[in-house]
Amino acid sequence: MPGGDWRDIYRFVAWMITGSLCNIGFTACRHGTYMDTNREKTRMKEKKHDEGEKHMVTLTETTEIAAPFEKLEWWVDHFEEEFVKWSPLHLECELLSGGIQAGDKVRFHEIVMGMDYDVTGTIIRAERDRDHFSFAFESDKKTAVISFEGERTDTGCRFRHTESFGVQAPVIGPVVNFLIFKILYRKKANWQLIRDDMILDNQYLTDILEKGRYPARIPPEQIRNISPRELMEGGHWSLKR
Repeated sequence: MPGGDWRDIYRFVAWMITGSLCNIGFTACRHGTYMDTNREKTRMKEKKHDEGEKHMVTLTETTEIAAPFEKLEWWVDHFEEEFVKWSPLHLECELLSGGIQAGDKVRFHEIVMGMDYDVTGTIIRAERDRDHFSFAFESDKKTAVISFEGERTDTGCRFRHTESFGVQAPVIGPVVNFLIFKILYRKKANWQLIRDDMILDNQYLTDILEKGRYPARIPPEQIRNISPRELMEGGHWSLKR
């Protein structure tokens, strides 16, 4: 997952921007002046959050599953064990706080085309009712937000998987994200590869819940050389196995 110590990058870019009168003038013209009232501060804070989200790269994949919503709920409730079984590219999952409620810490590790995504973070949203659930996870480095949503449908259930990447900072966010994704971590910021992995995950989950069939594991010495696309299109360790 794209990352690195973004705080140092943020400070460096902030120094460059604040050191330029031209940029300061542009920022003031574009965003106006803060008013010293609680209402205005709240409004600007919300505006910053919305603008920050706009600068993130967001990928979403959805799958329709012909299985009862209760099966999807069971899968979520057993996520620590199910994560590794979900895909042969998934290696580890730890519920560091022992649960999946807001504030709980989680770590997961997977390898996609030789790249390690070993991420620790916090669950920032955990909502559920009889027909729906929504969970969101934010990485400790604040550069990724992953969410899972499930809902009951007339034919079974629906699962939506969303991953957002980037620093959620208005004005400076696009500059920091450019440095992270285009220069420092360009190889890991391969959006098509990440999307292929999400599509593969959804295909595997559909197979698990509809047929009770888990994908075959891949030997550790081979896992770094197999892409999600190969698994989807019929390689030796494909979905057909």
